[in-house]
Amino acid sequence: MTTEQAQKTALVCGGTSGLGAGITSALAARGLRVIPTSSRMAGSAAGEASRLDFRNDESISNCIDELRAQDALPDVLVINGPGPASGYSHQMSTEDWEDAFRINCLK
Repeated sequence: MTTEQAQKTALVCGGTSGLGAGITSALAARGLRVIPTSSRMAGSAAGEASRLDFRNDESISNCIDELRAQDALPDVLVINGPGPASGYSHQMSTEDWEDAFRINCLK
């Protein structure tokens, strides 16, 4: 770990499961302070997650306020939002696709 890494904070959106959990663990192993987020409260390898639901503007504001209060505004931001519901793409509803697009592209 370098001195520069020790001073960095990483915010990993969706950092408590799947690919996000792997990213959280990898960044923590490199010595970064990692704050994973989840739309559901859950722990992670890096500790307690911050609640963040991209579908809810109040949740976004609350997460930013919480990070400011902890003097933990991120130097590194990993956007790992959820994709459409799992399954075959031709079987997914328009609503599922629109929800995934809103979360990953518009917020």
